[in-house]
Amino acid sequence: MKFFWSLILIFCCLQPQLFSQQSAPTFQTGHYSKVNELLFHPNNQHLISCGDDGKIIVWDIQLGLQRAEVLGHKNGLKDIDFLNDSVLISLGADNDLKTWSLPNLHPLSQLKIKTDSLQAFAVMDAHQLCLVGRKVHFYDLNTKRLRPTNYQSKSLFNSVDYKQLNNELVVTGPQDNYAVTININEPLQFYKYFVGNIHKAVYGDNLLLMATNKGGLIYYSHARDKKNVFTLNDDLNYVTDMATKNGVIAIGTAFGFTSILDVKTNTIHTSIGMNGVAIASLAYSDDGKWLALANTKGIIYLYDTENYKLNKILKGAAASILDLKVFGDDILIGYSDGVIRYMNLPNNQLKSNSIKLDKVQEQNGENYSILSIDSMQANAVYFTVLKTNRHHIKTSLLKKAEKMKGVWNLRNNEIILSRKLRDAALNKLVNKNFKRQKAFVYSDYYQHGQKYRFKDEVYTLDSNKYTFYKGEVQNKIEYPIKHSAPITGLRYLSNHELILSFSQDGSIRFWNRNGEYLAVLYLAGQYSFFYLNKDNYYFASKEVLDQIGFLNKDKLYGYEQYDQYYNRPNEVMEDLRFFDSTDIVDYKKAYLKRLEKLGVLVNTLNISEKLPEIVVDYFGDYSTKKDTVNFSLTMADIDGHISAYAYLINGIEKRCELKDSKQHYVQEISIVLSAGINQIEFYCINDNGIRSLRKKKIITCEKSFEKPNLYLLSIGMSDYLNKDFNLKYAQKDATEIAALLSGGKAYGEVFKMELYNAEFTLDTQQSIASFLQAANINDVILFYYAGHGVLDSDFNYYLATHNMDFDAPGKLGMAFDDIEQLFEGLACRNKLMMIDACFSGEIDKSSLKANKNNVEGLDEIQFRSAQAAAFDGNGDMGIFELSKLVFADLRLSKGTNILSSSSGIEYALEGDKWGNGLFTYVLKNGLLKKEADLNDDKQIRIMELQVYLRETVAVLSEGNQNPILRKENIKNNFVLW
Repeated sequence: MKFFWSLILIFCCLQPQLFSQQSAPTFQTGHYSKVNELLFHPNNQHLISCGDDGKIIVWDIQLGLQRAEVLGHKNGLKDIDFLNDSVLISLGADNDLKTWSLPNLHPLSQLKIKTDSLQAFAVMDAHQLCLVGRKVHFYDLNTKRLRPTNYQSKSLFNSVDYKQLNNELVVTGPQDNYAVTININEPLQFYKYFVGNIHKAVYGDNLLLMATNKGGLIYYSHARDKKNVFTLNDDLNYVTDMATKNGVIAIGTAFGFTSILDVKTNTIHTSIGMNGVAIASLAYSDDGKWLALANTKGIIYLYDTENYKLNKILKGAAASILDLKVFGDDILIGYSDGVIRYMNLPNNQLKSNSIKLDKVQEQNGENYSILSIDSMQANAVYFTVLKTNRHHIKTSLLKKAEKMKGVWNLRNNEIILSRKLRDAALNKLVNKNFKRQKAFVYSDYYQHGQKYRFKDEVYTLDSNKYTFYKGEVQNKIEYPIKHSAPITGLRYLSNHELILSFSQDGSIRFWNRNGEYLAVLYLAGQYSFFYLNKDNYYFASKEVLDQIGFLNKDKLYGYEQYDQYYNRPNEVMEDLRFFDSTDIVDYKKAYLKRLEKLGVLVNTLNISEKLPEIVVDYFGDYSTKKDTVNFSLTMADIDGHISAYAYLINGIEKRCELKDSKQHYVQEISIVLSAGINQIEFYCINDNGIRSLRKKKIITCEKSFEKPNLYLLSIGMSDYLNKDFNLKYAQKDATEIAALLSGGKAYGEVFKMELYNAEFTLDTQQSIASFLQAANINDVILFYYAGHGVLDSDFNYYLATHNMDFDAPGKLGMAFDDIEQLFEGLACRNKLMMIDACFSGEIDKSSLKANKNNVEGLDEIQFRSAQAAAFDGNGDMGIFELSKLVFADLRLSKGTNILSSSSGIEYALEGDKWGNGLFTYVLKNGLLKKEADLNDDKQIRIMELQVYLRETVAVLSEGNQNPILRKENIKNNFVLW
């Protein structure tokens, strides 16, 4: 039986937020192939992209999220342009023109142009287009009249642009030896620029830019003026696209970097971008503050133009799926980016690996794709790989490919590539496509088969409609179109009688045999997942929450506003037959426990559209060298009065109460930025405690700061006044961690305070506070404790000092609440506490009872506890731990992350087999061996470290010890190593 509530969302213990149930979550799918065009909307808030995959996507620049997407043209998309500020027009590979509303991409009209193969178009006014293919055509949208000219290419024109000021077009074709400008005042006036083979020409500011096929750029300041030439000085490289704004030209290249050319001096100002993958499209925003680069893999990079620093990466969370195999309740998935994943569906157990590229391979543009999953034997997965080298430098077409065999050892998570395979059909297809100037697509080579037979029923793929059918011609059931890209194949989960469809859009979709759609699954990163059911409820790992957006009243918001309404794992699990009924009940309890901890009373939950509103005006740069910025806040509530407002910087809240409540209120504020990216969120509160939706601004502070200083407090307690409680490795752990962390290259000066054994007493609390208070906003504070963790009779948590009375820890023990309160009051925004002690996770006191049993070690393993564990009296503590593991902590805090070695009712282990406490042993390996760098970006952030510790410690302890974040701030996921 499903359960439903009307919700009042609450973001802190007593403050309710009401919101509209009409909002629905969207997951970031992005492009999965070459991006052909980028356009910034004149409002400078949205970026529109289109690609070979036929998709049009509207991106929110500020949030870095996908606002809307549509599969505009199933057979590929050639070009897009603005018909006006609220209408987009697109040209498909089948000569079809479509119009779409902006920014939501609702379809408006469609028409078919009956002429030769069209390649590009330009909007001349509200109803007139110039279309180019073999000829140049003019098309009237009102009369639907096509008027061809006599001007014809040797092959095909592939580029056209229009300059309203001169009423002039520029047209190019790669096989022609010139570019032509056409003044469209009657009679048409043609002027040819004989500059060799030109594959693209565009207008920008007062410039006419031309990209040649010989590795250079030609630009004219005014029509027919003396030309200026810029060359790449590399015969293999060439200019793929260009854009100009405010006296500079951005020049994209086939080698993947973009040069910024100063027009006045004709010299390179700087170079940006990613080597190895060709730039496919470039665009400047109308206000000149942003430069967007897109490559042939479908990834978009957003740079600010003040310093040309990378600000955001816009892409889908998952690559295209090329194969999926079912083995009982296990599935194995192969992706186009060389990632292979294993998942046990009932247990939601996920493991991932990928074929790594070294720097030389990256620069050479090599890529590995998991072409097929061949077999699975014991802990070994056998698969076939497609290796592609750099696409041809002049055409961006694939020139060479080869197949290889590989094996993935699941036990030690290692991939080995073995022998190469000869494949004449593959080589033939690559050569054939190259000669035809056709892009290589996996579906051309690797057909999974159009028909499938599951339980004596036939299922047929329809690649044109991105759907499939059950049954033969008569009485067939058509499954709804849900994928936004071609379906790669179908599989049958026979244990649960479910159909799985998987696609180049990176999704796995679940269906029953009656044609009913149930849910979608996306997998990303090392352990990340996102389920979304047909009712818009989701079940997701914390690591992918920033890939979720919500539209409300035509505005896009991040997950924070809606997570506690839509993030209901049990709702998703009930729709899918492979989850155990006991797990479904536990996840439902975990959801309710989450609401309880947030102060939500389930029986009073309600829905309302009437929220206070806040408007945030910011007129500065989104990448700035200033460390203080100014905002204007306009707040109003038609049914109440504004009583307070607040802002959060990377999850750290500052609340301001108003002296007098007002229905309308304006406030100017200044905010000090942290170094790097600042996610700043604003909201207001009315006198009924109802909050507005948060408005977010993301500002990068590029001020030249010195490296942050590290303030390291390390405490190791092996020797106690009461010798019965001595530990073997705690002091060793703290000493080694202090030495390890203080050697990090990310820090300037390192200030250390180390307390061991008799040095740590309650009297040291003031000196600890004085030491930590010296850290400024951009510094990093790391607190590490190894020793006994003790609960008193009321389940308050204490760190055992040297002289603590273990029967009465409140007398001389250091209360953890006091330490936490100290950290919350510090000016420093980058704070991490690591506690290697028993019971160090947060506890739900209402769920616990005392356990009077004695504590005994196991063989050579010792518990870091001076007492028996509190036990889970009603089974609710396990639910509380599950709630913390599954759901992001939305309680407001001052930004401290607290990483605990065990849950609130678990022991922390140490032993000779590790030579350390288990938590510390794994922590050392994760940092020193880079094992905690789960995304291979050469950095280890807090959330990566937490996931690595949780997975690894649980395995080594056989599930007896499970590290957890006692308190988390996922908005400030700073670099630790």
